[in-house]
Amino acid sequence: MRNLPANLLIAIVCVLTSLSGRANAEQWPTRVVKFVVPFSAGGTTDILGRLMAQRLSEEYGQQFVVENKGGAGGNIGTDAVAKAAPDGYTFVVGTPGPHVINQFLYKNQPFDSAKDLAPVIVIARVPNIITVNPDVQAKDVERAHRPRERAARQVVLTRRPA
Repeated sequence: MRNLPANLLIAIVCVLTSLSGRANAEQWPTRVVKFVVPFSAGGTTDILGRLMAQRLSEEYGQQFVVENKGGAGGNIGTDAVAKAAPDGYTFVVGTPGPHVINQFLYKNQPFDSAKDLAPVIVIARVPNIITVNPDVQAKDVERAHRPRERAARQVVLTRRPA
């Protein structure tokens, strides 16, 4: 746990603190709780879901499991949660893709994230980056294409001897 980003640790502590303050009369969970990760195993979303499931299992003494249900840019798993019984035992570990972006990319979005899903908590803020081959030596996107332009200008056409 020492190598986890500070924001993730803070999020986990906040979730556990807020959940542990619940009234004792509430007996939740009484059965397995499922976190659906709408992507393949091994990615950032999967790792975050598994960390949360492990910690919440320890906190509640009840099993929290991760089910990877990838496909269609996260729509398949997210749709499954949108259509799940509204009993508080099925959650989606979401990203901006299926919750916001995909409605503009997919003609027949199977769910309306504003109507069919309710936000619970932000568990992490994960940066996305653009990278390039180090030989490009670009410090921003605008300059990334310049070495290619220079190389194109340096092409010298010569005639082969007959």
